[in-house]
Amino acid sequence: MPKESVDLAEFMGILFGDGCVNNQWQFTISLNSEADLEYAQYVKCLISRLFLVSSTGGFYTHKHAVSGYLYINLGFCFASFSLPLVQSVAQILRKCGINPHITRQGRRISLYSKSDMDAYISTVGSFNPRLLNKYKSWRGVRVV
Repeated sequence: MPKESVDLAEFMGILFGDGCVNNQWQFTISLNSEADLEYAQYVKCLISRLFLVSSTGGFYTHKHAVSGYLYINLGFCFASFSLPLVQSVAQILRKCGINPHITRQGRRISLYSKSDMDAYISTVGSFNPRLLNKYKSWRGVRVV
């Protein structure tokens, strides 16, 4: 197991955001093979550095209407079957001044507001160029 480090923290963020732990010996990270190709290479190198192994290998748009105006917000979602993990992530986000919304089933966290997305990007960030570009193009565009 790697020692605590910035690389390990980044890997855990990638795993929580784009992956899952399948069992005691396997995890999966899913990225877009075309849009995330550059980032996938970065993740592959990160995994190799951390675990000394070879590997192969969210934001979402939320639309809603209010008083006849269509609003387009960028959102973030984190999901896990581990209720303690979801609660821990929500607690960490709250400590960072971010307001997470947890579904009734307690297995999914979403961020909806512009201020929460801005705080998430400035506090947690992302090294995925496609997601950062999506965030930059969305920032400030609210009403269609």
